[in-house]
Amino acid sequence: VHITMKRTFKTLLALTAVLTFASTLPLVSGAAEVKGDRWLLGLEDDFQDGQLKDIYKWVKQADDGHKLTDGNLLLKIKEGDLEGDANSASNLFLFHPADAFQAAYVIDVDPSAVKETEEAGLVLFGDEDNYVKAVFTERDGKTVLVLTREFRGKPKEETVFTDVPQEGILQLRMERDIFRLYLFLRAAGTKAWSEVGQARVA
Repeated sequence: VHITMKRTFKTLLALTAVLTFASTLPLVSGAAEVKGDRWLLGLEDDFQDGQLKDIYKWVKQADDGHKLTDGNLLLKIKEGDLEGDANSASNLFLFHPADAFQAAYVIDVDPSAVKETEEAGLVLFGDEDNYVKAVFTERDGKTVLVLTREFRGKPKEETVFTDVPQEGILQLRMERDIFRLYLFLRAAGTKAWSEVGQARVA
């Protein structure tokens, strides 16, 4: 998990991002320029010290919901749903950059490992009724990338990107820039990002 944040003045706005892993996490439409130098603070966690840093927190945690071993964070997969009235997700693990509300997150995903009814990706999380999620899932036998915004308990799909490579590791990048979220995708090992969706952030 690679996280970069832009330093900002202290603010009452809080940012939390749920990292949802259905397996190991990896797009491609018109090329987009992602300027790394606008993000001034970087974090890369290799989970080597045997305990989670205080930048992580649980909203809900299943019994034995995670473990740290050999420099890896392993999260137990639990059935559940955030959308609408369900709110049944039972193993919610969050990263919380306390001093910034403009941030960028990059994760690696193997889309071939995500099966129907499963999701893997990133969620910008306020609470169970207010969030934006960008997740790989399977529809009609094909992996797609879906950007969904739920506001005040009402979910709406903003983007369904169907031109997702079905093999190989992909990198998914989510940028939160004050009131808007930008979603980018590229194949691992390539330089060019493609912007595949945007959503408002309340």
